[in-house]
Parts: sequence; C-alpha cells; structure tokens
Amino acid sequence: MRKRSATLTPQRGAAWHLSARPAPGDRRWYIEDVTGWFGGSGVRTQVTASIDHGDFMAKPTREGRAFTLMGAVACASEELRDESERFISSVGWDGEELDLRCDDGHRVLSSTVRLDALPQVVEIGRTKLRFQIPLRSASPFLYADEQTSFLHPIGVGRGLEYPLFSKGNTLTYGTALAASESITNNGTATAHDSYLVVGDFPGGWRLTVGRRAIEWPWPTVLAAPVLVEMSGRIWIGSENVTHQASVRQWAPLAPGATVTPTLRPLQGGTGWAEARHRDTYM
Repeated sequence: MRKRSATLTPQRGAAWHLSARPAPGDRRWYIEDVTGWFGGSGVRTQVTASIDHGDFMAKPTREGRAFTLMGAVACASEELRDESERFISSVGWDGEELDLRCDDGHRVLSSTVRLDALPQVVEIGRTKLRFQIPLRSASPFLYADEQTSFLHPIGVGRGLEYPLFSKGNTLTYGTALAASESITNNGTATAHDSYLVVGDFPGGWRLTVGRRAIEWPWPTVLAAPVLVEMSGRIWIGSENVTHQASVRQWAPLAPGATVTPTLRPLQGGTGWAEARHRDTYM
C-alpha cells in the first residue's frame, strides 16, 4: 500500500515531512514507501538437538525492526537540489534517535529509529533526487499515540461543598468522581502500559488491573509519585524501587483485551493514578 506520509523528527531540530501529495513550493518532498512497516521484524530462537527425533526449541523472540525510507524531492533550482542532497546525507548523522511517524492509509503509527547505513541518493536531471535511507529500531513494535486516563479511589470527591449553603440555601454534599475508566488494546501485539500514582497515601496503595495487582505498602507523597511499568519495573524518579513492592503481578494487556483498573488506598489518603496506554502493533 502506498504510504500517505512519513515524518522524521530528531530530538533536536525541525521535523522532516514527506507526503504523497506535497504542497507547492521551491522543494517538494515525496514519500514513495517505508519498507519494513509491514513484516519488518525477524524472529530468533534457540534450537537444541534431541537424542530422539526432533528438536527442543526455546520460546522465540522478535528482533529489532529494519526500515528503509524511500522518497524523492523536486526542487526549483539546481542549487536547491544540491542543498537537499546535503541535507539527506546529514539525517541522523550523529547516531541520535529519531521518531519515525507514518500514515499507512489505515492508521498513524510511530517507532524510535536510528540511521542504519549510508543513505543512497540518485540525481534525476538537474533538479530532482531520489533517495533511500536505511533505519533501524531496537523495538520490533509500532505504537499508536499515547492515551491517558485517570483512576480515582472510590469515594474521592465526596464531602461538604463550599461555600456552605451556596446552592439554594441548602447544605450540599459532593458527588464522588468516577473511580476508573476502561482501557482497550486495539493493536495486534501485547501492550505494556504504565501507571503514575500521585497523591498522599500514608499507608500505601493497591493497583488492580484485571485479576492482577501491584501493592505498594510504603507512604506515597505528592512530591514523589510512583511510576509502575507493566513491563516489570517500578520507579520513584530515576530510582528503581521494584523490589520494595509487596505484590508484583505484572499485567500486560493482550491484543483486543479490555481492563478497568482500580486504585485503592491501603490505609486512607487521597490522590489518583494516570494510566498511560499505547495500542501496540507488529
């Protein structure tokens, strides 16, 4: 399928956008294809010979993903063509990570990539170029945009409303906030979501996702939120504190699965959790 657009964004500097139908201008960047966007990740496994028929095979794992960004540029002058060729030769020059974002006609997905080999450029006439840029990602997965939802302990938001008697001279009591929101993985690969627990929980808290739970029995304060990564790590700032959790039942989200996470204080307190999810694709 012909790609509609691709964008390479460095950590420093401006984004480079290629479109199937670029706007008129002195330089028109065209996208031709991004090979590896479909089926771009290999599989590796360890095979051990059996003393009988057949082999013993270890669980297969995916390799990183290889891409080739293919495109062309039409310039208004030979000078602009030379400038464009110089620009192409400098893409990812210092090994920096780039965000590759592509619209394949069905959905917009992204991957973090680095330059994998020398860009190839062919001059066409005096004002046009065609190019191929090899890229590689350490991850085999492609990701949709991040979605953020909020979890509130049951009962949060209830209490006297101030100023008192402000609604029809009646003493009113607040309505509890919604305790949680559902999360669905619409992708084709397992998603590893993260949860940032923020608030004042003097006795800790319990995060439940489906039938699994993470229990943190230590005080949590607003100034030091706790980040739970369902890939198997817990952080406070830059410190890995995974070993301090009393219950560690990691809860990755399978393709097509829906969960409704909940957050519960162990000994009172107030706060919330930010659930961060990205649909994950192969």
